[in-house]
Amino acid sequence: MAEQQGLARVPIPERGDLEAEALAFFDELARRGQPVPNVYRLLCNAPHLGAAMLQLSDALRRSVHLPPKLRELVILYTCEVNEAAYELAHHRKGALLAGVEANQVECVRDFERADCFSAAERAVLTLARELSTAPLAVRNETFRELQAYLSVPAILELAVTIGWYHLAGRLTATVDLKLEDAMRAGAHSET
Repeated sequence: MAEQQGLARVPIPERGDLEAEALAFFDELARRGQPVPNVYRLLCNAPHLGAAMLQLSDALRRSVHLPPKLRELVILYTCEVNEAAYELAHHRKGALLAGVEANQVECVRDFERADCFSAAERAVLTLARELSTAPLAVRNETFRELQAYLSVPAILELAVTIGWYHLAGRLTATVDLKLEDAMRAGAHSET
């Protein structure tokens, strides 16, 4: 097991430690040509969950209706409000590559007071806020505002993305998942 990876609660297995199902999952990720992120190495402990989560994650990354910039804004917001450091670190650079401005990255949590967001960006961030607070409710006004900018499929992709990053943040917090050495050194990866 990789001690240097810094998992306090659950082991991150090395490839050589894996049994058949987990090895197949790991190798599928490795074929993508990048190091396997700790979150997916963690899921080698439950490869049936890892495979399902990877499938949904891939579908969200290949969103055909939700523009990448809006997707990354809600990911940043969701990670910020959940203090999901692992996922936030993995998405800051990706957000910039998707067109999010550096000042937007820095003030996404306080988007309502910032003047650097468009009306469409505020609409998606408002949905992220409403889906991130209790009681869980989306105001009719928020939904109507979203409909002015996004199709129904895009709104669904948006809601699933927000939910996904709530799940990812809670998973990584549960096990106290640490960043990969390369990420701590400044590399980029989207999980």
